[in-house]
Amino acid sequence: MQFDKLLSLVIMRFRGAVTLCVQNRQDVKIGKMDAGESVSPAEFVTFFRGIHMNKMIILTCCIIIGITSLSVQAADGPLVHSVFFKLKCDKGSEAEGAFYQAAMELADIPGVQKLKWLSEINPKNGFDYGLSMVFANQESYDAYNTHPDHLRFVEDVWKPNVADFMEIDYVRDLPAAVADQWVDMLDKPLSKWEVWTGVPNVKVFPQDMNNGKPAGLDDPYSVYTVSQDKNGSPVLKISGQVDGCLISKKSYSDYHLTMEFKWGNQKWPPRLNDPRGSGLLFHSYGEHGYLWKAWKRSIEFQFLEGGFGNLYYVGGLSSSISQGASGIWNPALAPKASDNFVTRSANMENPKGQWNRIDLYVLGDSAVYAVNGKIVMAFTDAKRHDGTPLNAGQIQIQSEGAECYARDIRIRPITKLPKIQ
Repeated sequence: MQFDKLLSLVIMRFRGAVTLCVQNRQDVKIGKMDAGESVSPAEFVTFFRGIHMNKMIILTCCIIIGITSLSVQAADGPLVHSVFFKLKCDKGSEAEGAFYQAAMELADIPGVQKLKWLSEINPKNGFDYGLSMVFANQESYDAYNTHPDHLRFVEDVWKPNVADFMEIDYVRDLPAAVADQWVDMLDKPLSKWEVWTGVPNVKVFPQDMNNGKPAGLDDPYSVYTVSQDKNGSPVLKISGQVDGCLISKKSYSDYHLTMEFKWGNQKWPPRLNDPRGSGLLFHSYGEHGYLWKAWKRSIEFQFLEGGFGNLYYVGGLSSSISQGASGIWNPALAPKASDNFVTRSANMENPKGQWNRIDLYVLGDSAVYAVNGKIVMAFTDAKRHDGTPLNAGQIQIQSEGAECYARDIRIRPITKLPKIQ
């Protein structure tokens, strides 16, 4: 009896995946699954017998995921909804473009987070595209499924244009010992940070900075403010009006810091004609405002339009790094001592207005930069301006003349760096 109950729960929870696997087979009764009603074990056995072996494997995986999901749903954690599909139209056609635009509008439905359009590269299946999105919990996902805009998309866009598809929903089930290591660094009162504000009303760079007076440990111009997105998660706005930084109250070592970052529209003098800039300054130490009365000595993970992931030393620091004659990081080359600016290996920045995933890995005197999942910079043997080892320090998030936004700022301890391919 318990098995029958569990089996029905699995089928109901994953009826989308079950239906998708056999949607074109008329000899299998799937009406109840579409309607979300309970299915008897006898009907389920009949259903299994009608499935092609390849799709049986997919279905088995879905059910295994379903059983696992049942055990962790009580945690009410983030849920990932994904669907892989093939369109009836040709690739590159106007119909494909129209479908893409309609699909991306699903991001406006409350509860939808991190909507992504995916392109299939595995020739072993018949799908060409994928969509994935994240929901805070099962309740948010259920509300999305019944939202009028989602229902209209299914009827008016999805059904007329999709030839075949498969849906998989899952939750993150990290061991508690690992999941608990992440620490959220962003809240409304910015409780883990202080604000250092540099010289206001700068017109001539860098003379006005060097000759002016910084506002200091205060934020009189509201350069750093926190609001909430539609899901209630904090979002940091950096106005960029005055150079300065959000600086961590604590010093950190041996960590992985992750965040999402995107550009706004506003730019401020004296950088109206420059590419938008900001950055993540780490291993920070010494006096406030060492450089242009805005930032401590540090190593920069540069956020620059067209240069996400560049390396910049603030205040005479150095490291050992692999770079070619052109100054571009190249891990195939032997590392050598450097205190010069280094260009990231590849441009992985998303178009303006889209979020970029930033990952900084720091272990001892070594660090690795990744932009949108791609490693673009690494170095070791970091040294202070006096040549002594540098393996810890505060973290600064720059304000540098451009409006920008950050969210999902988290940190956790690590014992090893990611492998560089």
